[in-house]
Amino acid sequence: MSFLVEIFGHAKALNLDSDFFRLIKKEMNQGR
Repeated sequence: MSFLVEIFGHAKALNLDSDFFRLIKKEMNQGR
């Protein structure tokens, strides 16, 4: 799951929409 950490880091740096974060968190909560 380290790649998700990298994605979060890049997303925060790029200030992506919160919807994007919600989508990723949803996927993480599903345990994919």
